[in-house]
Amino acid sequence: MSCDWNIYCRACDATHTFNDANHRLELMQLLIEHRHAIAGLAELFEHTEHPGLVLQTGFGRVDPMWFLHHSGHPLVPISEYGDIIPKDPAFTEKWRRERRGAVTGPSEAQTEMQQKNCHHPRTERGKDVPRRWGSFRSEVCCDCGCFRTLTHHNEPVGPWRPVDEYEQATTRGDLE
Repeated sequence: MSCDWNIYCRACDATHTFNDANHRLELMQLLIEHRHAIAGLAELFEHTEHPGLVLQTGFGRVDPMWFLHHSGHPLVPISEYGDIIPKDPAFTEKWRRERRGAVTGPSEAQTEMQQKNCHHPRTERGKDVPRRWGSFRSEVCCDCGCFRTLTHHNEPVGPWRPVDEYEQATTRGDLE
């Protein structure tokens, strides 16, 4: 099963994302281990006149400014499903509820209105959506909880769907 990894700051609830870092937990741990060295490069990258100067892995750019901003903060590897290392089941459950829009708060009518008016500016990768042959990826809006399916090249397959269809789609694949 696919499992992409990123780096999460527990102090700021901020994530340094990578592109399709599937099963790259060790890479995230290595970047965290050397975060002070990466942050030390921030000044070079901030004041350069050479846009071609980048710090990059095979899974996207490493942003030294992000590491500088979060120096001294507790950084942990985080999977696309909210699992962190070291494991913290309470954190993971809370993270998943918040990302799915299941936290108690607005009424059903307010949520529906928010979903209709949301332009989905902040998204994260969700669970895979099973199909008869293979699967689609899913993208979940961090603001309203809506989701849409994507190809494995991150191209949208369908429209944004309401949050209440998410569990059904990701467990049974009932999207058609």
